[in-house]
Amino acid sequence: MTIPREMTAGDSVSFDVRIADYPAPDWQLFYTLFNATEVITLTSAADDEDHAFTVAASVTANWTPGRYDWTAYATGPDDARVTLETGSVIIRANPAALTATDGRSHARRMLDAIEAALEGTATSQQLDTLRARHGDRDWQRDTAKLIELRDTYRREVRMEDQAEAMRKGEPVSTSLKVRFR
Repeated sequence: MTIPREMTAGDSVSFDVRIADYPAPDWQLFYTLFNATEVITLTSAADDEDHAFTVAASVTANWTPGRYDWTAYATGPDDARVTLETGSVIIRANPAALTATDGRSHARRMLDAIEAALEGTATSQQLDTLRARHGDRDWQRDTAKLIELRDTYRREVRMEDQAEAMRKGEPVSTSLKVRFR
């Protein structure tokens, strides 16, 4: 069974699923996507023995971005219903409806603030963020603590970048470099 791992609100969605034990048109396949605030049900149409899913862009434009769990089930003859599989999907924000926002992760925002403080170019907002997260001190003078935090956030950002590369199917370096003294 195949449902896209990611979908974008505002895009047309189209995919086919073939299940030998539950062929169309005798069976109809459904995907119910759900999270704490939303429920979306995708309903198949028969395409010979395949289950065809098509959702118009005008419908997906109203989808709320986020992570959704899903359950696939088929209904068939004699009022039968069979749950087939579960999983999760990410619905990305509709790019046509975006407003200006800082899409960086917490780790990347903190790393940028720390590096700006080390360079002496931090804005008052960046310094306020450092104070709120790591204590009220003169961040432009506490170089040792800034370097320590920079190393921590660099690791976190590197892990985020590797996870994103893996999600896209790009090669990821997993070698561990060790120095002996």
